Amino acid sequence: MKPIKATLNQWSQNIGIDAKTLTRRLVKANVKFKPHDTIGAKDVFTAITGDIHSARARECTARAELLELKKTEQEGRTIDVEDMQKVLRDILLPVRQRLLALPSEAAHLCNPADPQFARAALLEWVDRSLPIIREEARKNDSQPTTEK
Repeated sequence: MKPIKATLNQWSQNIGIDAKTLTRRLVKANVKFKPHDTIGAKDVFTAITGDIHSARARECTARAELLELKKTEQEGRTIDVEDMQKVLRDILLPVRQRLLALPSEAAHLCNPADPQFARAALLEWVDRSLPIIREEARKNDSQPTTEK
C-alpha cells in the first residue's frame, strides 16, 4: 500500500485545522519537514491525536510512581511537610535567636577593653551571615534529595 502524503497546506485544508496549529503539533511530535515537503498521513495523525504509545508509557510511569509513593507512606518512610517545617522551626529559631544575641552577650568577652567595638564587629558579622545562611538554605532546598 502506498503511503498517503500531502503538503502542510493540503493537510490543513483537507482536515480543517489551521496550518500554524498543525505546524506546532508536527514540531511537538518531532516530525522533520520543510515548508513545501510532503508529510505522511501517519505523522499528521500522530501529531493531531498524540502518540498513543508515549501516552500509555507516561500513564504507566505515573501509576508506578503513585504506587511507590503509597508504599513508602504505608511503610512510614514519608514525612509530612508541615510537621517537618515545625520541627525545623523549633530547631532553627533558637539558633537564630542566639546568633542575634551574640554581639551583646559576647562583646565583653571578645574585647574587655572596648566591648562596644567588639559588639559592632560581631553585629556586622551576624548581619552579613544571616542572609548568606538564608541563601544557602534556599540553594539546598531547591536541590533534589535522595534517600539512602
